[in-house]
Amino acid sequence: MRHTEEETQATRERIMLAALDAFAREGWQEATYEQIASAAGLTRGAVHHHFKSKTDLLQEALEFGWLAYSERLLAHLERTGSATQRLRNFIADYITLLDEDERFKALAANTVLIAPVALGPSATQSHAIDHWRSAITAALAEAEPPGPIPAELASRLIVTLLLGLTAAAVRRPADLPQPAHASTIAAGLTNALLTTSPRPST
Repeated sequence: MRHTEEETQATRERIMLAALDAFAREGWQEATYEQIASAAGLTRGAVHHHFKSKTDLLQEALEFGWLAYSERLLAHLERTGSATQRLRNFIADYITLLDEDERFKALAANTVLIAPVALGPSATQSHAIDHWRSAITAALAEAEPPGPIPAELASRLIVTLLLGLTAAAVRRPADLPQPAHASTIAAGLTNALLTTSPRPST
């Protein structure tokens, strides 16, 4: 039976989602085509028909996964309003997604922990992280008055925090801030980066 283009794409999406979950749960070396196929409700041969190697599968799964979330997250930074509020919303939503959305946690874990080992530093996931940093830098640069830390440096600090939160969500989930505290944490961080402390009087 010949499959339609829509059916083929739906099958590929099932495989990619199953792969992200398997890589995040089992690790890059340990995750097998058989595990991915079983989770997707397919045979190993069917998975191999669509993706000739694990690296091809991971690369395409990352691209597919971020299409579903980048627009939501980066929309916080691109909306109108103060730079402080936009940045707070972005960080708070990232924390909330890590805790509440298993699909996002698997995607983030693959981006931060799996892809650098499997694909190297110049792969898709690095471009995705660079895109976050560029959007954060642009928002910080609009702050009035400017914060005490240059926008480029502050954006690197925020990305480092996000990477650390992602690692914690996988390896030490008890240390991950709860969504109920996400707004408070985001507010404290952005205040530190964007509020210029008054100089002591002489």
